[in-house]
Amino acid sequence: RDPTYDDGVGDDSTAPEYDIDIAVSSATELGALQLEITHLGSSGSWVGRGARVDCAPTVDALLAANFFGGRGVKIALINLDGIPTPGSVVRCGFRTHERLTPASFQVRIVDAANSESQAVNPLPDVVVSSIVRR
Repeated sequence: RDPTYDDGVGDDSTAPEYDIDIAVSSATELGALQLEITHLGSSGSWVGRGARVDCAPTVDALLAANFFGGRGVKIALINLDGIPTPGSVVRCGFRTHERLTPASFQVRIVDAANSESQAVNPLPDVVVSSIVRR
């Protein structure tokens, strides 16, 4: 944990909530994708805690998401029939008093595999594609 980061805003009902959309911007054959999304600001919180973090797939895929406090959320998507790209793949709720732009977040690919469970090389381009106030 980063002691300089304030995730207490997660309990602040006056803080605005946003939908953060994550998209694969490259045309890539994917069967599984693991991501870490990190807020680069000084305070904020993903909506929900642990495995109850408010994240949902925007494609036909199984999703596992975890937020245990701090800056980041971990997300995994899988569909061995294939995850359609390019396009949005997941949407998560985030709460903060700070102004948000796509540059407010860093998306790191932990792992990417095709529908035959083979590593994807090169890794796809994954970005924050939109931020909309709820």
